[in-house]
Amino acid sequence: MGPDLRIDWGEVCHTPEDFEKLVKLLLQRRHPDGQAIDGSGGDGGRDFQAPTDDGLMFYEAKSFTGRLTAKNPNRRSQVERSLRSAAKNNPIAWHMVVPIDPNPSELRWFNGLKSRFPFIGQWHGKTWLETELVRHPDLVRYATQNKLLDYVRQYKTETEASNCQDLWIGVSCG
Repeated sequence: MGPDLRIDWGEVCHTPEDFEKLVKLLLQRRHPDGQAIDGSGGDGGRDFQAPTDDGLMFYEAKSFTGRLTAKNPNRRSQVERSLRSAAKNNPIAWHMVVPIDPNPSELRWFNGLKSRFPFIGQWHGKTWLETELVRHPDLVRYATQNKLLDYVRQYKTETEASNCQDLWIGVSCG
């Protein structure tokens, strides 16, 4: 199991664009010669691409915090749509970055897609993400900024309330 960074992935993924931005920042660090892709009008099945000697490697960020089981067919169809789109651009590899580690059923489904999309690479899940983020503490701070700001606000409020209780009666604390 990877490091416990105490990242609330549900919060990070509340806005899919925030998760996608975090993934792009991380991938840019891993692949300085890579390129983030703006998905306005379609992203061709990739949020980030990195050149290799053999061609382009694609990464697709999916902000799914729930399972990709048959009970959530929309998530699976989103992945398959991304793969069909990516196939048009002939990548040498396509990796999915999602903040959950696959269960056996999901892994069978994902690996089963390789018969139609032989360029499928890895399911980069929560453990992979957190292992990579350990190398970039500033990105951990980015991923947890809302939580940290909430903690700062809560501390400030509690400190001010505590200070008011210590003052003499009749002194305004507002």
